Amino acid sequence: MSRKRKQNPKFQDERENKAQPIVAKTIGQTNYIVALQRSVVVVATGSAGTGKTYVASAHAANRLVRGEVDNVILSRPYVVMGKSCGLFPGTIYDKLEPFLKPMMNVFKTRLGENDYDSRVRAGKVTIQALEAIRGMSFENSILIIDEAQNTTPEDMKSIVTRIGENCQLILCGDATQSDIRGPNGLDFISNIIEDYQVAQAEVVNFYPDDVVRSGITKRFVQIFDKLGGSK
Repeated sequence: MSRKRKQNPKFQDERENKAQPIVAKTIGQTNYIVALQRSVVVVATGSAGTGKTYVASAHAANRLVRGEVDNVILSRPYVVMGKSCGLFPGTIYDKLEPFLKPMMNVFKTRLGENDYDSRVRAGKVTIQALEAIRGMSFENSILIIDEAQNTTPEDMKSIVTRIGENCQLILCGDATQSDIRGPNGLDFISNIIEDYQVAQAEVVNFYPDDVVRSGITKRFVQIFDKLGGSK
């Protein structure tokens, strides 16, 4: 993938020891981890409960602690079960933080609470509104966008053109769970990558057999899949 940045030898061993290996539980997760190690843009799409967001967060935490990137940016669209998050009071952080909490908890677990809090205060782990991302460029960063099925194709065009030097973009979502009308950005960019065989970009598909959340979740996902992707 991108070049590995120079490390201070004094802290290199400590960083490597702190970066915990990600153990794949399914074939889908194995393919995902390989893609994250070699590609600049990785799209993880498919069944709920397959660990798409968890693996992305763990991967980003490891690269951050190794010093391979300077910061990690977390985001997601403001769409929640058909209602706008913009209706809720508070700042952008207040609106998005509850929905990005699972990702933030992965960072806290992997970095340790003190290190995590320090990096948040220093702006090394941040939450950004999707609108802000569309107007920025990113270098030496990992940008993770969750629930990407709720972006539009126009959103996605803006997002994928924000990638600067040593920036990795990870898009997670399930197109069958889209809460917007019309085409969604997740399907749009997946088709672009596959149809045009975009170099340094991969789509990893997850299926009902990849579900790891719980036995009953897996069973429901399998049933919904047979019914044609019903929510």
